[in-house]
Amino acid sequence: MLTAEEYSLIQQQLAEDGWQRTQFDGGQSHLMGWTIIAVWEKDKAKITLHHSERYNEINYEIEASPLGIAWLKQMGYGHVFG
Repeated sequence: MLTAEEYSLIQQQLAEDGWQRTQFDGGQSHLMGWTIIAVWEKDKAKITLHHSERYNEINYEIEASPLGIAWLKQMGYGHVFG
């Protein structure tokens, strides 16, 4: 789980480090919520960010390939994988 601040900062750092956003999609999920998904790729690494709200509860989540995890750890975000 990410904080809103981490979510924003990771997106900024991905763009600054030359990652390409290859997918960006969003829409309604469930009856009272929505989700936005952004997929970032660089070389063979992949990071997927999820931003969702359901019943006024906002969540920021992240998924990554092993190379994506390595980049996140290098950037100081290893704690998000618990």
